[in-house]
Amino acid sequence: MKKTITFIMLLLIAIAAKAQNYQISFTGSGESSVVDSIYVENLTQGTELGLAGSETLNLVGTLSVDSHFADVKDIKIYPNPMQEKSRIAFYNDQADIVKLEVFNLVGKLISSKTEKANLGINTFEINGLPAGVYIVKLSTNSWQSSSKLISEGVAMNSQTIISRVETPQTYQNKSTLNSSQSIIQMQYNDGDLLLIEGLSGDNVSNITMVPTQSQTLNLEFFGCADADGNNYATVTIGNQVWMSENLNYETGNSWCYDADDANCDLYGRLYDWQTALTVCPSGWHLPSDAEWTELIDYLGGPSVAGGKMKSVTGWYPPNVEATNSSGFSGLPGGAVITNYYFDVDYYTYWWSSTEYNADRAWHRYIYFGNDDSTKHHGNKNYGYSCRCIKD
Repeated sequence: MKKTITFIMLLLIAIAAKAQNYQISFTGSGESSVVDSIYVENLTQGTELGLAGSETLNLVGTLSVDSHFADVKDIKIYPNPMQEKSRIAFYNDQADIVKLEVFNLVGKLISSKTEKANLGINTFEINGLPAGVYIVKLSTNSWQSSSKLISEGVAMNSQTIISRVETPQTYQNKSTLNSSQSIIQMQYNDGDLLLIEGLSGDNVSNITMVPTQSQTLNLEFFGCADADGNNYATVTIGNQVWMSENLNYETGNSWCYDADDANCDLYGRLYDWQTALTVCPSGWHLPSDAEWTELIDYLGGPSVAGGKMKSVTGWYPPNVEATNSSGFSGLPGGAVITNYYFDVDYYTYWWSSTEYNADRAWHRYIYFGNDDSTKHHGNKNYGYSCRCIKD
């Protein structure tokens, strides 16, 4: 058995040695040079990861045995190595009873704690751990996972104590589960497409990339806040800077799909054309038909641009050719005509500022069934979504 385990570990090490290993660090520019945090989504694999802006993203073909186990649950330990104390954080997708155990390398149980785990991020603090190498094991009724903890402490004849730490409600989202370690690993295969979202204060900057080398990635932050104080993520595509989410500014002649506020949170609001001309944040405007054409042409033309603009999730299947390679992150927000709502989950429509005639204006739409981006004109009284473009 020991020989088998040794062989497997050597095989994993050999595979990792042959895999590409890229390190991505982050800087900010524009309205802020400070990157607070990073959210990375591997659009090819459907995986995600959160890290602090000061940390380095390490893209590896095979995750090291120490930092990631076969179970999808991830344990974050910080600081590691620890001095006097360290925190152990994990994300749980349901309320459950969790058991935390700390073993030394010969398998002796050093300390344990059993508590109720909440839905979201849960945190334990451990202190009084003598110098050495330990295995931290977490188990619930539905999953278990382990990770290594190194202590550089000088505790003598003191009791090792594990205590529960209340996690603030503002940190209950899985994407905020960040370690204070300087290098954070993520599994990556050559050719995978990453969507990287950087946060700096209230500003959010998105970029898509297929890494081929180690690099420092600069995220340019643009202030984009409406009159209600809603802040919007932005993305640079070619020579244009777009909002990468729909406008959700509440005003007259605007609607939530099905009059449901939850749909506004997800898809933004729907506006008639005359209102759409006036609602973009200061420094931004409703794009003209020519500006839409510039975007579509940059993405390869009307027959393929739609797939590059669509979010890879959130559409009625089959979401044909959806890659979101542009970072535009289009979602199917539907439309409204005189209190008749239609096409949510299937289509999204965006106004342009260009008139077709006295009654109609040009718009663009994309839908689940192909990767087109289609130009058409709609009645100015219809309710469509708004994407704003930087002046």
